[in-house]
Amino acid sequence: MFRSCVIVFVGVMFAGANEPPKTEEKKTDVKEPVFVTEFKVTKEESRAKLLAVHVELEKAWQASKTQAERDAIFARGREETDKIYRPAAEKIMTAVRPYAASPDAVEVLVWVANVSRGPQPGSEAVRLLQTHHLTHPQTITLAERFNFSPTKWVEPLLREQLASPDLPKASRSRVLYDLAVTKQYQSKLPGELLAMSDDQIAQMNDLYGKDVIEGVRRMDVTKAETEAIGLFTELAQKYWQEKTDRGLAFGDVAKSAIFEIQHLSIGKVAPDIVGEDTEGVKFKLSEYRGKVVMLSFWGTWCGPCMGLVPHERELVERLKGKPFALIGVNSDKNKTKLAEVMKDEKITWRSFWCGEKGSQGEIPSAWNVAGWPTIYVLDHNGVIRAKQAIGKPLDRIIDALIQEVEAKR
Repeated sequence: MFRSCVIVFVGVMFAGANEPPKTEEKKTDVKEPVFVTEFKVTKEESRAKLLAVHVELEKAWQASKTQAERDAIFARGREETDKIYRPAAEKIMTAVRPYAASPDAVEVLVWVANVSRGPQPGSEAVRLLQTHHLTHPQTITLAERFNFSPTKWVEPLLREQLASPDLPKASRSRVLYDLAVTKQYQSKLPGELLAMSDDQIAQMNDLYGKDVIEGVRRMDVTKAETEAIGLFTELAQKYWQEKTDRGLAFGDVAKSAIFEIQHLSIGKVAPDIVGEDTEGVKFKLSEYRGKVVMLSFWGTWCGPCMGLVPHERELVERLKGKPFALIGVNSDKNKTKLAEVMKDEKITWRSFWCGEKGSQGEIPSAWNVAGWPTIYVLDHNGVIRAKQAIGKPLDRIIDALIQEVEAKR
């Protein structure tokens, strides 16, 4: 989903800046390699610079009043982050390159891959990891972190890990799951590109490379969906009872993923949701047939979700009296705190409540919601017309669908 580089970006772009300082390690007689010392210094310098940017942009974000202002803050955040990380990553690659086979190089190369935008120097770091540290736990975790992105090296890395006799038995289910998720994501992305603005497409080109995004446009979606279903089926058959990091059985996760591929793709009628709202009143999603529906999976605990609330308020206000409804699916476990936040944030639209299991409740599990927020746009017949649209593209899609409804009256 596009959340990996736009929706979540504001919430996670500063993750490195917010890392707590590491406790001082006990000194030993073993002298660490020079490239490791240089890496630690550069990483800390980058963290400090990013923290300063974070503080400034967070203030601007809180003071923003329009989506245009938030888009500008986001763009500036990307630019400032790149200014900090790109030279740092290139400097570290120069230092670590001659020692890439060393066990001490793993953490360094993983850091470069994590902070790099565009094909370089992250791709080189991954190639070195793939050559020298293919089945190292940190390399496995790196691939998992990028399984929801079109990053070019992810699928080849996962396939080589899965084919390696050195891959620990305990890691096989995890790597197979990551490959299945990667293929499922690939099948979604062409449709999501259609809902993006020119600026968002430019961001995608910048993040992953224009050639990668053009390849996505030409992708055989049916083939990717078929392969994803096959991988999830294999996962369920071989590792039904094994657990994900979130404590969910792979069998149940595979079942939900296959359901999403078969029933929640663009162009298919959305399955009904039957539940209670945050005040305990029962209702159904199908009650809103005849209206354009924006369905937003959200939670007050989710920074990116709350970052979308100002624009959602704007939509609700602007489209009063129109055949439109914003329906949430809320994952907060504490209703009392939820009610307080909804009052403070002027969240007046209705939300299904996921229950005490929160983000792992029945509704998000059935819809295979793996990231928050997740957004669907349904037309007046309940057909899914867009997924993960935000900002101006979301407005454009909703306005066009509303015009279709009004033209038929």
